[in-house]
Amino acid sequence: MWINQLETPSTFRQSDIDTLGYDINTFLGEQLFVGAHVNANKDIIRKVVKGDFITYDRSIALDHLYGFIHEDKLRLERRGPRSREKALKWEFRRSLHRHFDKTLDDVLRSFLAWATVKVEKNGALLINVSRAFRRIDFYSDWLESEGHLLDELLSLGYNHMRSLRNKCKRHLQYNYDETGRVLFWADFSADVLVKMEEHLTMHKRFQLFVWTVHEIMFDSNAQIHGVIAIRYMAFISPINTTLQFKDLETFQKLIYPASSIKIVFVLAVRVPLCGRIFWGLVCKYLYHSLRNLKEYREDNGIEVLKKLQIAQHIPEDYGDYNVRNRKRNLEEA
Repeated sequence: MWINQLETPSTFRQSDIDTLGYDINTFLGEQLFVGAHVNANKDIIRKVVKGDFITYDRSIALDHLYGFIHEDKLRLERRGPRSREKALKWEFRRSLHRHFDKTLDDVLRSFLAWATVKVEKNGALLINVSRAFRRIDFYSDWLESEGHLLDELLSLGYNHMRSLRNKCKRHLQYNYDETGRVLFWADFSADVLVKMEEHLTMHKRFQLFVWTVHEIMFDSNAQIHGVIAIRYMAFISPINTTLQFKDLETFQKLIYPASSIKIVFVLAVRVPLCGRIFWGLVCKYLYHSLRNLKEYREDNGIEVLKKLQIAQHIPEDYGDYNVRNRKRNLEEA
């Protein structure tokens, strides 16, 4: 059978799938919905491959993920010296988990959470361990090829990076909505960028962005409910960015194909025409899996925020929403 079998009641069999209301053809059709609920957002479609190991027991899932990693490491080591060097990626030498006082178990659990489907019918969880391995394989490759850029960051303390982010609080901040989703607000207003440039070089900004991605990766709400990213891009164009193009490409490779962040939706507002064309092409050809999860708007997107039911969570002084002034007017009234 294409779903791997173990002598344990925690591994899925046909009867288990039937009990949860799934038809085996749903799996063979290679489509499952991932999110707060199975049918909560039909744009969030994930793939299941024949032979994937699926279970609803977290401890079994973690053991199997370690097993897949160990098996791949041995496979690379047997191939010869060059492949033996590639096997070093499974040492996670440049991983930031120690920086956040986390263990390797926590890293693997974050990827298992990314590959988890919550069944709407009775709340049971399906964990696709094979899919989690495919994702963490990309992550380990990213760490091995680009992790040298983080060597300085690893030598800095957690409090130091936290203080850097506080200095750029208006630029990068996040909060939560009522369902537990993480709302990540990035502000690229002119005055915000000027202030950020006073405190951080381009390389420091890259380090801060990567550090923030990992902070969200280890956020329990983000792992369970996912992340909605909102970008206010009034001052950004393809030739005017906060990062060098090489660092921007490296960052994009981390956040979308490699990190364990479960993207629910990405909304970019106040995007100039040239920016909409540029980023539209980037998403179409590089991140096709996110085509239905992104929206680029010329206006401030307030109607979209209301539709997502997160307009009430817009931070003060974010973009041109004048949240602070509206709150003050309501208090005076």
